[in-house]
Amino acid sequence: MKAYMLIALTMALLCGVAHARDEAAKESEKLAGTWQTTSAVNEGEKMPDEQASRIVLVFTGEKFEVSNGGKSMMKGTFTIDPSKTPKTIDMKSTSGKHQGKTTPGIYELDGDSLKICMVPPDEQRPKKLNDTAKNGGMFMMCKRKMK
Repeated sequence: MKAYMLIALTMALLCGVAHARDEAAKESEKLAGTWQTTSAVNEGEKMPDEQASRIVLVFTGEKFEVSNGGKSMMKGTFTIDPSKTPKTIDMKSTSGKHQGKTTPGIYELDGDSLKICMVPPDEQRPKKLNDTAKNGGMFMMCKRKMK
Protein backbone atom coordinates (compact mmCIF):
# COMPACT_ATOMS: atom_id res chain seq x y z
CA MET A 1 0.00 0.00 0.00
CA LYS A 2 2.79 2.43 0.90
CA ALA A 3 4.52 1.68 -2.40
CA TYR A 4 1.38 2.63 -4.36
CA MET A 5 1.03 5.89 -2.43
CA LEU A 6 4.68 6.70 -3.06
CA ILE A 7 4.24 6.02 -6.79
CA ALA A 8 1.08 8.17 -6.90
CA LEU A 9 2.83 11.03 -5.08
CA THR A 10 5.85 10.80 -7.40
CA MET A 11 3.60 10.89 -10.49
CA ALA A 12 1.74 13.93 -9.16
CA LEU A 13 5.00 15.77 -8.54
CA LEU A 14 6.30 14.90 -12.01
CA CYS A 15 3.08 16.18 -13.59
CA GLY A 16 3.45 19.45 -11.67
CA VAL A 17 7.05 19.88 -12.88
CA ALA A 18 6.01 19.14 -16.47
CA HIS A 19 3.20 21.72 -16.25
CA ALA A 20 5.61 24.37 -14.91
CA ARG A 21 8.02 23.65 -17.78
CA ASP A 22 5.18 23.96 -20.31
CA GLU A 23 4.15 27.33 -18.85
CA ALA A 24 7.75 28.59 -18.96
CA ALA A 25 8.09 27.42 -22.58
CA LYS A 26 4.90 29.25 -23.59
CA GLU A 27 6.07 32.40 -21.81
CA SER A 28 9.50 32.16 -23.50
CA GLU A 29 7.75 32.11 -26.88
CA LYS A 30 5.89 35.32 -25.94
CA LEU A 31 9.18 36.89 -24.80
CA ALA A 32 11.05 35.94 -28.00
CA GLY A 33 12.04 38.86 -30.17
CA THR A 34 13.79 42.20 -30.15
CA TRP A 35 12.89 44.75 -27.46
CA GLN A 36 13.71 48.47 -27.74
CA THR A 37 14.08 50.25 -24.42
CA THR A 38 11.86 53.32 -24.22
CA SER A 39 12.81 54.47 -20.72
CA ALA A 40 15.08 53.29 -17.93
CA VAL A 41 16.00 53.96 -14.32
CA ASN A 42 19.52 53.00 -13.26
CA GLU A 43 20.38 52.90 -9.54
CA GLY A 44 17.39 55.14 -8.76
CA GLU A 45 18.24 57.78 -11.39
CA LYS A 46 16.15 58.20 -14.53
CA MET A 47 18.29 57.72 -17.60
CA PRO A 48 17.86 60.29 -20.40
CA ASP A 49 15.43 58.83 -22.97
CA GLU A 50 17.91 59.18 -25.85
CA GLN A 51 20.45 57.14 -23.85
CA ALA A 52 17.87 54.54 -22.79
CA SER A 53 16.65 54.07 -26.37
CA ARG A 54 20.11 52.81 -27.36
CA ILE A 55 19.60 49.69 -25.20
CA VAL A 56 18.15 46.69 -27.04
CA LEU A 57 17.34 43.25 -25.60
CA VAL A 58 16.97 40.18 -27.81
CA PHE A 59 15.49 36.90 -26.58
CA THR A 60 15.77 33.82 -28.79
CA GLY A 61 14.92 30.37 -27.44
CA GLU A 62 16.88 30.20 -24.17
CA LYS A 63 19.43 32.83 -25.19
CA PHE A 64 19.59 36.58 -24.71
CA GLU A 65 21.74 39.49 -25.83
CA VAL A 66 21.87 43.06 -24.54
CA SER A 67 23.35 45.71 -26.78
CA ASN A 68 23.91 49.43 -26.41
CA GLY A 69 24.10 51.51 -29.56
CA GLY A 70 24.57 48.37 -31.65
CA LYS A 71 27.49 47.13 -29.53
CA SER A 72 26.96 43.82 -27.70
CA MET A 73 27.28 44.35 -23.95
CA MET A 74 26.21 40.96 -22.62
CA LYS A 75 25.15 37.56 -23.97
CA GLY A 76 24.08 34.35 -22.34
CA THR A 77 21.18 32.11 -21.43
CA PHE A 78 18.09 32.84 -19.41
CA THR A 79 15.45 31.00 -17.42
CA ILE A 80 12.08 32.32 -16.36
CA ASP A 81 9.42 31.34 -13.87
CA PRO A 82 6.08 32.85 -14.89
CA SER A 83 4.29 31.08 -12.02
CA LYS A 84 5.85 33.42 -9.44
CA THR A 85 4.53 36.86 -8.51
CA PRO A 86 6.24 38.88 -9.79
CA LYS A 87 7.50 36.70 -12.62
CA THR A 88 11.22 35.93 -12.31
CA ILE A 89 14.06 35.86 -14.81
CA ASP A 90 17.66 34.75 -14.32
CA MET A 91 20.21 35.76 -16.95
CA LYS A 92 23.46 33.78 -16.93
CA SER A 93 26.13 35.72 -18.81
CA THR A 94 28.57 33.99 -21.14
CA SER A 95 30.14 37.32 -22.14
CA GLY A 96 30.29 40.86 -20.86
CA LYS A 97 30.72 42.48 -17.48
CA HIS A 98 29.11 39.64 -15.49
CA GLN A 99 30.55 36.72 -17.47
CA GLY A 100 29.99 33.40 -15.69
CA LYS A 101 27.51 34.92 -13.22
CA THR A 102 23.73 34.95 -12.99
CA THR A 103 21.86 38.24 -12.85
CA PRO A 104 18.50 37.91 -11.04
CA GLY A 105 15.47 39.92 -12.02
CA ILE A 106 11.74 40.20 -12.36
CA TYR A 107 9.59 41.12 -15.33
CA GLU A 108 6.09 41.90 -16.53
CA LEU A 109 5.07 41.02 -20.08
CA ASP A 110 1.93 42.48 -21.61
CA GLY A 111 1.69 41.84 -25.35
CA ASP A 112 4.29 44.07 -27.01
CA SER A 113 5.29 45.80 -23.74
CA LEU A 114 7.99 44.47 -21.42
CA LYS A 115 8.99 45.84 -18.04
CA ILE A 116 12.11 44.29 -16.56
CA CYS A 117 14.14 44.99 -13.42
CA MET A 118 17.59 43.43 -12.98
CA VAL A 119 20.13 43.68 -10.18
CA PRO A 120 23.84 42.78 -10.08
CA PRO A 121 24.67 39.07 -9.61
CA ASP A 122 25.38 39.20 -5.88
CA GLU A 123 22.26 41.20 -4.98
CA GLN A 124 18.92 39.88 -3.79
CA ARG A 125 16.22 39.65 -6.48
CA PRO A 126 14.09 42.81 -6.55
CA LYS A 127 10.57 42.54 -5.16
CA LYS A 128 9.07 45.40 -7.22
CA LEU A 129 9.78 46.51 -10.79
CA ASN A 130 10.93 49.98 -9.76
CA ASP A 131 13.13 48.71 -6.89
CA THR A 132 16.53 49.98 -8.12
CA ALA A 133 18.03 52.65 -5.87
CA LYS A 134 19.39 50.61 -2.97
CA ASN A 135 20.69 47.57 -4.85
CA GLY A 136 22.38 48.88 -7.99
CA GLY A 137 19.47 47.71 -10.11
CA MET A 138 18.14 48.80 -13.46
CA PHE A 139 14.49 49.05 -14.49
CA MET A 140 13.64 49.19 -18.19
CA MET A 141 10.41 49.70 -20.07
CA CYS A 142 10.60 48.20 -23.56
CA LYS A 143 8.48 47.89 -26.68
CA ARG A 144 8.71 44.99 -29.10
CA LYS A 145 10.56 46.04 -32.24
CA MET A 146 8.55 45.10 -35.29
CA LYS A 147 10.44 43.56 -38.19
